[in-house]
Amino acid sequence: MQKEIRQYHALSKHPSYRAWQSMHSRVNNSKDASYKRYGKRGISICGSWYKLENFISDMGIKPTKKHSLGRINNNGNYEPINCRWEIQIQQENNKSTNRNITYMGLTYTIAEWERLLKFKPNVLRYKLIKNDDIERAIFYTEEKDMSLVFNNVKQSIQKWAKEVQLPLRTLTQRIFKLKWNTAKALSTPYLHNKIRSIRYLTVNGTKDTIKNWSEKYKLSREVISYRIDKLNMSDTEAVTTPIIRKRKYSK
Repeated sequence: MQKEIRQYHALSKHPSYRAWQSMHSRVNNSKDASYKRYGKRGISICGSWYKLENFISDMGIKPTKKHSLGRINNNGNYEPINCRWEIQIQQENNKSTNRNITYMGLTYTIAEWERLLKFKPNVLRYKLIKNDDIERAIFYTEEKDMSLVFNNVKQSIQKWAKEVQLPLRTLTQRIFKLKWNTAKALSTPYLHNKIRSIRYLTVNGTKDTIKNWSEKYKLSREVISYRIDKLNMSDTEAVTTPIIRKRKYSK
């Protein structure tokens, strides 16, 4: 008996002991503040881990003081296949209360967006509570406007977008999605919309753009193109043939 007591006290000083003890409290102690998010949700502990020695054997020594016991699947149980030592950021990203935000094709938690955009903690979360528009929440915060420095000039990303005549969405995509540096993002011309090939038509021996013929003969470009491409009409016929509208006769 004395030997078992001495062994228990020895293990109680083990770096992994507090994590093991806290795990049991969250799952089995209804008075624990975290019980409603663990034991009450049906989270359980595998049978072998009710002995500290087995827990240490499976999980090993807690790497550092910054690490804590976390579950890979937040809805899974405490068992060797589902547990790992995690730092605080990993656990924050794995919380059941976390919200994933997708913007510009990128999906991060609110905390990750805040770190990426260098916001103060909970600034973005507060903005999203007031207004669910993610773009406005990111780029129009009283606490901090996103700023860019280029040629020793620092100003908000909105002002840069206006100055270099880029859509704000395009500029932010270049910086965050494409990982362009500031100089490249600001100096590369905007080529999002491909330049349409200009269509020329020859009508009665005169060559001009379909746009000008359309305006001259009061016909839409769609009608002219349909006549040429689908009805095999000549350029002259397609442009000069008026649209015959059916008259409505009153009975």
